[in-house]
Amino acid sequence: MQGEVEATAGAPPVAQERPRAFGALWPFLRYAFIASIVSEVLYGLSCAHAYIVLKNIYDGADVSEASAGLVDLHQGLTSILYFIVMVVAIVAYCRFFYRAMKNLTAVNAAGLRTTPFWAVGYFFVPIVNLWKPLGAVRQIWRGSFDPKAADVHVPSMIGWWWFCWLVQNFLGNISFRMQMKSGGFGEEIVDFDAYLGSLTADMISAPFAIAGAMFVLQFSARIKLAQDENVL
Repeated sequence: MQGEVEATAGAPPVAQERPRAFGALWPFLRYAFIASIVSEVLYGLSCAHAYIVLKNIYDGADVSEASAGLVDLHQGLTSILYFIVMVVAIVAYCRFFYRAMKNLTAVNAAGLRTTPFWAVGYFFVPIVNLWKPLGAVRQIWRGSFDPKAADVHVPSMIGWWWFCWLVQNFLGNISFRMQMKSGGFGEEIVDFDAYLGSLTADMISAPFAIAGAMFVLQFSARIKLAQDENVL
């Protein structure tokens, strides 16, 4: 019995997980979202030019083959750039906010109701992705500024970010469905009205996407500074 007590007392303590600095995660997020703003601007301009040229064709105006070919070229290039940057921005967001929530979990911050996994995982679950990610960011904000209190004021820019995100995704779904209907993903457009409608949805979506990215840059920078001071 005495030997068992001595063995237990001599066992190394279990290491408790500690909060970690963001390190390269913050510049990764910052540059990814700056790139997303640039890609949105380029894609929005491309859609506007494509709309003008194709509307002239639809109305029977004389449009050169060079102008029509230019539309195909810049639409293809900006679409590829947009997709690549979007994937990188998603990865950057998930890594940053996973770390932010994990740091708060490590210090047992008050008011946490979301795990680090679900702080980013809710984005990929239909229906609940309409409100759960917003709740996670609000929890991260409160815990970052005061880990001991759950009633910290959350700025309105986080709500505006979420509004822009919802509008952007709603318009993106409309654009995708109209692209499918128009044959825009194939070799020939079979419904010009639907295709022009998809370009219009993308043009309207671009300002919301740009504003949303700017909001993310603002509140993520403040969350990093708050965790550096209050959590790490």
